Amino acid sequence: MHICMVLQGTYPTDIRVEKEANALLDAGHEVSLLCRSVSSPTDTGAKPKEVVEGITVHRINDWSPFPQLLWQQINFDLRFRKPIWENALESIVTTERIDAIHVHDLPPVKSALVVGEKHDIPVIADFHEMYPAAMKHWRSSWSLERKIKQNTVLKPIWRFERLQKQCIEKLDHIITISEEAEQHYISNYDVNPSDITVVGNMVDLDSFEIESTKPVLSEFKEDFLITYVGGFGPHRGIEVAIQSLPKILESVPNARVVLVGKGTDSEYNRKLKNIAEEQGVSDRVTFTGWVDFADVPSYMKASDVCFVLHTQSDHTDVAVPHKLSQYMATGNPLVVTERPPLKRIVSDASCGIVIPYTTAAFADAIIELANDDDKRERFGRNARDAAIDRYNWSTQIDFLTDIYSF
Repeated sequence: MHICMVLQGTYPTDIRVEKEANALLDAGHEVSLLCRSVSSPTDTGAKPKEVVEGITVHRINDWSPFPQLLWQQINFDLRFRKPIWENALESIVTTERIDAIHVHDLPPVKSALVVGEKHDIPVIADFHEMYPAAMKHWRSSWSLERKIKQNTVLKPIWRFERLQKQCIEKLDHIITISEEAEQHYISNYDVNPSDITVVGNMVDLDSFEIESTKPVLSEFKEDFLITYVGGFGPHRGIEVAIQSLPKILESVPNARVVLVGKGTDSEYNRKLKNIAEEQGVSDRVTFTGWVDFADVPSYMKASDVCFVLHTQSDHTDVAVPHKLSQYMATGNPLVVTERPPLKRIVSDASCGIVIPYTTAAFADAIIELANDDDKRERFGRNARDAAIDRYNWSTQIDFLTDIYSF
């Protein structure tokens, strides 16, 4: 079977897309992928077409020239259609004899459905997140200027919710990220359980170089490192970790919060640094900035505790970030907030402490772990064992490939 994936971002950059594409290749399918050539108008474009590790990647630049960008924007704002993408996808479907379209996330789904219906081929949507709910988080940190640029008046959240409902009614199959998300679609969108599959965001142990010896954070080897790895955003609770530091330092004077990565919103990044200054702990918070993915395991391995502090929302109540199983694979004890998927996994693995979303609770959990070497080691060992046993990508591959057994 020849499957064409559609990704509104660039490739290769998306870890979930890469793992799924490789799994389908290993199962004997051909895989093509349509994506953007650049992530912003100022970027240098990648090749329009090339084979990347067996995947035939087709790239389009929908940022320029300006009339094209404007035409794209008007169509998406008014109809949630992407004509340039539809034309490119139709060309691939025709010339490469595509048997199924696998579209990632909500924005390109309607265009994929248009092409799929025209050529009578199935369309499978891979919802990486609850997109309308996630948008509420993203927009909460946007400046007025950015909201104007993004035409949020023309694209209120309720329109995306309606779009999602309309698309779900026409899709041949849905892929989602967690048991909680699956139940959401079944309960709220009347999706038949046989038409939805959970393919979790889990660490690929074969490609995650856990035994990397790259020296990182060596200047802080005497510190108790409390680490977060990933994108920054208002729903991730990073500010709670910073705000809790004064209390933590009273009992753990060598404590340090390490934030590995960055956000797309520079305004939010400045907010985090301002909080550190206001709390008087700037010298105990380290912002590493973006790091190469190959180095991520080294940062986790160098840490004493890792955290995921999701706030409560429809989005986070079903979300399972890759970092959770990555933390587990590197043998880190965890502190997570009591969002259903986080609580389920950490409780099942007995690998950390589940807390309410408060600075006091986070501080207490960190102090408890810092002062109990045995508990920290036991949680870390349990985390590693659970990642090897059940929370890794190899346990998800059959769920994905079975979808394409028709």
